[in-house]
Amino acid sequence: MKGLMRLESWIEQIIEEPFIRLFNGQLLPQEVARHLVRAMEDGEQLTADGQVAAPGCYRITLHPTALENLRQLHPNIEADLSQGLADLVTRLNIRLTHPPEVLVSVDSTLPPRGVQIVALQTTPPLDHTRELDIEKLQRLSNSNCEGPQHAYLIIGGQRIFDLDSPVIHIGRAFDNELILEDRRVSRYHAQLRLRYGRYVLQDLGSTAGTFVNGYPVHELALRPGDVLALGGLEVVYAEGPCATPPAQTGDTRPKSSEEPLHG
Repeated sequence: MKGLMRLESWIEQIIEEPFIRLFNGQLLPQEVARHLVRAMEDGEQLTADGQVAAPGCYRITLHPTALENLRQLHPNIEADLSQGLADLVTRLNIRLTHPPEVLVSVDSTLPPRGVQIVALQTTPPLDHTRELDIEKLQRLSNSNCEGPQHAYLIIGGQRIFDLDSPVIHIGRAFDNELILEDRRVSRYHAQLRLRYGRYVLQDLGSTAGTFVNGYPVHELALRPGDVLALGGLEVVYAEGPCATPPAQTGDTRPKSSEEPLHG
């Protein structure tokens, strides 16, 4: 879908779909559509036959009150949403890696009308698939420059996390690629996406927000030396030879960052 999808136009197409209407006023339709399209785009893969496919399995996280209200109207909400997703992808001719399935969970830190949607990988992507994804993005660039050479994060001055995937989710939940076991970090706090040879950091509606170099951001293309802060944790984005982080005392648990677009 990347290159073919434009976020705004896709949102306009699916805003009236039954999948969205299942939320029956509990959530803002535009927000549900935006998060769904982002999850589809971020999780797309190249299949063995060279075709682009979106993930089939998604988790939708809601505030407990919103989910309780939805279950009163739709006791089998997960089955209803899975069927709605199946109808949606059929009408829009979207190819999926797996049969459509929607899981629902709650997070009391979300606002009452908040929503998070993330794609779940039911099988690990092939190594050549990840390489092709990166090459595809780089070919879209208007310049001849390659992607970042050995990009990594220095987390809390104590831990180095190599950025070797086109999409990296960051947060407390255990299905993130970068897990930050700190209560100040949201379960699904941020994500990094390789776009046109640059890593772009996006805040996923986190409670504490995301800051880069002291400024609040929603989406930002990172530059070497940028200092990211989420939930009070500091993370430095770096490229090139990996320096040994200075030894520090105190909390040694993993930490994370998230960010938005320089621009």
